[in-house]
Amino acid sequence: MEETAVPAQDPAWTRRVLARLEALPGDKTLQASEISELLEYKDRNQVNSYLKHRPGYFPEPDRVEVMGGEKRTYRRRYWFPATIIGFVKEGRPGRGRRRLKDAQWSDRVRERFEALPQDEMVSAGALSRLLEYAGSHAVTTYVRRGSMPEPDKINEVRGEESYWWYPDTVRPFVEGLIRAQDQLVSQTADTLRSERKRDAVAGQAKEASLPTVSRGGDPEEMLYPSQVAALLGYKHLKSFASALAQGHRRLEPLQGTWTKVKAPQGGPAVRTWPRRIVESIE
Repeated sequence: MEETAVPAQDPAWTRRVLARLEALPGDKTLQASEISELLEYKDRNQVNSYLKHRPGYFPEPDRVEVMGGEKRTYRRRYWFPATIIGFVKEGRPGRGRRRLKDAQWSDRVRERFEALPQDEMVSAGALSRLLEYAGSHAVTTYVRRGSMPEPDKINEVRGEESYWWYPDTVRPFVEGLIRAQDQLVSQTADTLRSERKRDAVAGQAKEASLPTVSRGGDPEEMLYPSQVAALLGYKHLKSFASALAQGHRRLEPLQGTWTKVKAPQGGPAVRTWPRRIVESIE
């Protein structure tokens, strides 16, 4: 059986949705039901469903109003168009696309799928629950877009179609989702490791970036902590600040001889010392 590709974002959908959103005034506020319609979700409550069942997937509201009285209160959420535009441009939603978030999802789905009786068909709703989607519309959308194998059986009740598959029919599709999730988890882990390494290197560089200060200048020149640390031979500003706070004997001449001034790049005031005091320290 030919392997089915993992569903991708629909470029035509993206263009349509962005055109609608970008035509709105920037200060207009949108409620969840309005956003569901703009994003072409079948269910007007889809955005609320995302907020409830898939925290972290849909953007947090830009404004929240608490309504009602003492006995019963409820929240009314609002988003600016720019927030939803960012959500769409990130490629996160698509129609029915799910961005999976935890590393155990693949194991849970694989275990559930393998437990299915191979000679019994599974419905779109059951498959959605197995994949932890918020509703069956996601799987239904995959069918209509041709991203899934053709159903083994289609029922029609009161004008609505329901789709059914044998597990082996949808196995390539499910395995594709699992591989995509595993790849996402791996990429996320690699990104986090890279970011931690970069931050650590940046932190070390920041600590090591003391200025070059020579002796013999104007005796009344006021020196900032980083200059004092450099002049006294400390490798890092943090080391100097720690020694000063602990009252190291060598730094006794600095006690009570400082003047507070504004930091050269803004922020809280910092201590400064006359060069003659600093250069008196052996």
